[in-house]
Amino acid sequence: MFDKNKTCYYNFLECKVNDVNTIEEFCNKYYKPNAFKNRGQEYMECVIKSDYKDMEDYGYVIISHHDSITGEVVVFYGKELK
Repeated sequence: MFDKNKTCYYNFLECKVNDVNTIEEFCNKYYKPNAFKNRGQEYMECVIKSDYKDMEDYGYVIISHHDSITGEVVVFYGKELK
């Protein structure tokens, strides 16, 4: 499990989203289509698997401003794993 004192956990609180409940919802809602959905099922599954690992290791999942549909960094802190 992640240690909040050894990660950047608090650095992204201003980028937090609260309108999704799972990593899958987060990815489907916030990734640009060309960065996620349009790349195929195998790619999507790989990203989601990697995001679960990040959630376990760091306590959050992040999408960069380059890949986010909002044009801003977005972060999901994981209701499902708390």
